[in-house]
Amino acid sequence: MDDAESVQSGDAVVHAMPWSSERLLRNVSADDIKLSLQERRASEGLLWRSICSEHDARHFFRELITVGPKLPWKMQDFLAKWFADEVNHARGFKILYEKLYRLPREAIEERLATRPIDFSHLVEFFGSLFAVCILFAYDELVTTHVYERSAGFFKQWGVPAVTEWGRKLVHDEASHYRALMSIMREYCADQATLAEGLLIRVIDVDLAQADYHGTFVLDHTCPEFPFNRAELVTISQRAIVSGLGGGTVRG
Repeated sequence: MDDAESVQSGDAVVHAMPWSSERLLRNVSADDIKLSLQERRASEGLLWRSICSEHDARHFFRELITVGPKLPWKMQDFLAKWFADEVNHARGFKILYEKLYRLPREAIEERLATRPIDFSHLVEFFGSLFAVCILFAYDELVTTHVYERSAGFFKQWGVPAVTEWGRKLVHDEASHYRALMSIMREYCADQATLAEGLLIRVIDVDLAQADYHGTFVLDHTCPEFPFNRAELVTISQRAIVSGLGGGTVRG
């Protein structure tokens, strides 16, 4: 699946038109960016890992529709919008990486294509709509917090368009989280008491990883990841468990 802003859902192709990274960043040049040479070098790994995780939405989507549960129409509609957003995010990171490190887009795509993809450690979460939504919502929630903390980094570039782009990332990720919570409230209300156990299991799997395997979700093995287990438990309790009407997450 390429970077077309569409997603296959059943027999129909649903087209979604998010705001455009291409339009927002088109006039940004390498000379506009105020990062020092040292800062550019230090940021390379972070930007590359961000490209990978956003680009890998296609792998998560493929896994979900291939081995996941039957999805209600609201989940299918959400996936169309979500996928278009993630393609747009990935495109933005690729544009910034290309400008900052002068690596052609073709070379970026070739490098992405050579990475191994492995969902074997996540199989247990694809057995039911509720489990996959818990996994998905947790990841979108944590990503929202990570991008919020990255606002200062994007502002440091000294380019208003990049700062605005970073704000839009936060907005999109937060909207994904809210949509998944709405889906769980509508379709999985009778399973709310299972949220605590599922989230603890998700956190266990998340923190047990030595490497990221191209799965889009649980891409938290990078050295810059800012949260420890206790913080992840607290974030999950306050947002997901409480939001579903559950109790307290015990770490």
